[in-house]
Amino acid sequence: MQKDIGPPVVIRHFADTAFTKGNSGFKEGMQLMQKMPAKRGFFLSPLVNALMTNIIILILCELVTLNFKKQKIEDENILLRQSNLEAKNSQLKMQLHPHFLFNSLNTLRLLLKKDPNQAEDYLLKLSDLLRFSTSTAIDALVDISDELKLCINYLEMQKVRFGNMISFDVNSEKVFSVKGKLPVYALQTLAENAIKHNSFSIETPLHIAIDFNEINQSITVHNRINPRIFSESTSKVGLKNLAERYNLLGDKQVIISNSGAEFSVTIPILPGDTIITDAKSEPK
Repeated sequence: MQKDIGPPVVIRHFADTAFTKGNSGFKEGMQLMQKMPAKRGFFLSPLVNALMTNIIILILCELVTLNFKKQKIEDENILLRQSNLEAKNSQLKMQLHPHFLFNSLNTLRLLLKKDPNQAEDYLLKLSDLLRFSTSTAIDALVDISDELKLCINYLEMQKVRFGNMISFDVNSEKVFSVKGKLPVYALQTLAENAIKHNSFSIETPLHIAIDFNEINQSITVHNRINPRIFSESTSKVGLKNLAERYNLLGDKQVIISNSGAEFSVTIPILPGDTIITDAKSEPK
């Protein structure tokens, strides 16, 4: 025997589905109303029937309005997070330039006295790096090949400065032809992070490896850990900024691993049409 369906059920159904189904919840509620048995006394009068229907509609309208307000607030929060990220990204670039330029110009001054030909090559690399910085001033994502060239350019400049105390390699040439995007300064930030936080010398050089995983479509930057005795103070803005940028790209996450002997960061390659969306997880 089918159980009678009464007005309270319809009202509860409207309330339960308003936030999740919207108009379809209203339609389902109306279907329930049509199924209600038309027996005597079920509705006290046509006036009460009309009043209850109006109440249901008003409740639904109020819930839908609240849902719209909630969605609007969420959208505004997304825009605020994105604006905050862009501000952090600009801050990161501003932090990079003064410190990096000071060291680069000092290295260039020494090279001019020691080896003019090497000084000219170093100056060209510095010019390319600054040109890249200018051309990507408002970009959030860049082609993989462009980001790799920037990172390699940066590391080659560091090799001029530190000599054989630093070395690096890219494990696969295929990565240069991969179609996809990376957050701007992603690889350069990881390379800089390795140099900044490790001690190195001729006897114990720092080796930075850039590995491409074709199956997982990701790039890993890793190095052996040899912490500085007197580490310079840092807010780790670069790594946090990179993790937050990936969080805003949805389900893409930065994988940070520290075994005690080796430190590695794996970043996924993003499709060319990737756009910034909501972020739910907190950056490490």
